[in-house]
Amino acid sequence: MRAPAPREGGSLRGLARWRADQRYALREARQTLRAQPLGTALIVLTLAVALLLPAALERVLALTEGNLAHWPTTPRINVFFASPEPPAALIARWRAHPEIGALEVQSSEASRAEFQAALGMETALSRGLAGAAMPPLPSVVIVTPRPEAQSAARLKALAEGLDREAGALGVQVDLAWVERLQGTLGFFTQVLVLFQGLLTAAVVLLVGALTRMALLERLPALRTLRLLGASDGFLLAPFLYQALAYGVAGGLLAALSLLALESSLTPALQALATAYALPLAPGGSAVLAALSVLTEAVCFAFLGALGAGLWVLGRFDRLTAPSSGL
Repeated sequence: MRAPAPREGGSLRGLARWRADQRYALREARQTLRAQPLGTALIVLTLAVALLLPAALERVLALTEGNLAHWPTTPRINVFFASPEPPAALIARWRAHPEIGALEVQSSEASRAEFQAALGMETALSRGLAGAAMPPLPSVVIVTPRPEAQSAARLKALAEGLDREAGALGVQVDLAWVERLQGTLGFFTQVLVLFQGLLTAAVVLLVGALTRMALLERLPALRTLRLLGASDGFLLAPFLYQALAYGVAGGLLAALSLLALESSLTPALQALATAYALPLAPGGSAVLAALSVLTEAVCFAFLGALGAGLWVLGRFDRLTAPSSGL
């Protein structure tokens, strides 16, 4: 006896029913949002501000870290030699050093020219030095460590190792400002992480609290729908769509505000960098940063609503009992 074949069109009917359920959920969410325009606007504005603050701070840190290598704040080690030119074999060995990113060799004559240029051609001292025999100046190798070797401890160890090389008169490295710079960047990075954590929790809790309140207000209607056979997904779908609408609107507002803020501040930053003769490269793509803000807003809003919805539905029977207290 042959087994009965599955009924044709079963999957299509299931898909059609699912689409009808989603249309109902979307219609319910849209009606709820339209019924309270002021409250919706305030929620969206709150979400946008909560997302914009850490995103703007992250863009500032990305811009700073992206330009540190091009600014004269990158730590460098000056190694002095008595010979007119640093030893070629030593330079070749240093170029292969795993912690050295770049080398700049300055001969004794170049040091003399730099010294005279620093004095200025119009000063009496420079004119006197130009007409007299000037003591020879040491040659210099300017060592730029790799980014991973620019911490104060590794920089100090590298400088001590270079100072022990044969022929080296001494090294010059300012560790104090390196520690101050790295301490400042580390502090603001921790502030950014703290801000992101707190404001992420604020977004999730805000949307979760709103979803919980909306579910509790509609408990009698939801109880009737459940008695008629509605699933938990069907009951929760309108509230999830409502939360997604909050996330999309708040994320779009935050993303557009971030782009507008960066666009308005970029000319001022360019002028400031030009005044100090510093290059200013973009700190990553602003569009990608805006898309990241939008994605985070949608995800956080959805998680908040889903968590609150599961909490209410998990206690549905107790909450809808005649003697239950909300």
